[in-house]
Amino acid sequence: MRQREEQLADLELQASINALPGGQHFPHVHSDHTLASFFIEWAAAGLKVLPVVSRSDVRRVEGVITLDDVLRVYGLQGDLDR
Repeated sequence: MRQREEQLADLELQASINALPGGQHFPHVHSDHTLASFFIEWAAAGLKVLPVVSRSDVRRVEGVITLDDVLRVYGLQGDLDR
């Protein structure tokens, strides 16, 4: 069930990005960006989820990265809730 919800969310995100006028900037990162880049974009956007997009086609979503993902990598999951 969770996987299906994630697939639908990815499709909705892709549709939203495709609906943007050409050349319009939207918060995103690329798969080769550092976590520091994520934090800079995250802080500027104020979002908990950022799309990871293709370098060759910024409108093609390759995945998403969440603040929880990053915190989990550093062993800080749940620390912000305290």
